Amino acid sequence: MRAAIYLRVSSDRQDAANQELQVRALCLARGYTVNPRHEFRVTERGDAERNAVKDACREVARRGEVDVIVVWALDRWTRGGVADLLTDVATLKRYGTALVSVQEPWADTTDTGTGELLLAFAGWMGRQEKRRLAERNRATAQRLRAELASRGKLVSKRSGKIFTNLGRTPVRVSERALLLAASLRAQPGERYPAKPMGWPTVAARVATELGENYSAATLARGLASKTSSEYRGAEPAEVAA
Repeated sequence: MRAAIYLRVSSDRQDAANQELQVRALCLARGYTVNPRHEFRVTERGDAERNAVKDACREVARRGEVDVIVVWALDRWTRGGVADLLTDVATLKRYGTALVSVQEPWADTTDTGTGELLLAFAGWMGRQEKRRLAERNRATAQRLRAELASRGKLVSKRSGKIFTNLGRTPVRVSERALLLAASLRAQPGERYPAKPMGWPTVAARVATELGENYSAATLARGLASKTSSEYRGAEPAEVAA
């Protein structure tokens, strides 16, 4: 069978060599032939559903040049979930091309019907597990709120730590931090000289210059909820850590 190999990593710091070794070993074991023109490598962050390299791989399948596409793992082909994967599998099937994964041999669509059935079942199980997890989280939140309302505190069974609220611990942002943020906010930003500095940049500068005990992310959340005019003469504000 004629095979294409598709190797994807998420950053320049990663190397596809280990993926390629196992993919080629599978091709050799199954007697697949790989033309160098059908070797596809890409470095792409995120889902990378529509990167040009993947589109080229799909195109050789559409033209009938390959019988199978081999990937190291299904999440190297897509991170869009089983629904997107099933759509791709159906499209490749129309082209007469199967999808094979080294890490998920059960998803082998060269076995007509079985691979698609197992993928569909995996998708159903994933949706059920997600629903059960959401239900457990809601039940836990309801129980904790009821316990907090009746006792005024919660005691962690794991650490023994006492909680008096279910939110983040309030952090006080000083008046001098607010005033400095107001003056910085009015200055043009470095990347876009015509626009004022964004809140993350302002917060990082404030945290660096004042060295107070809160993170730039915490300060950014507190500052973004106000306008510059509100800072002047403002009392210290409470924001969530």
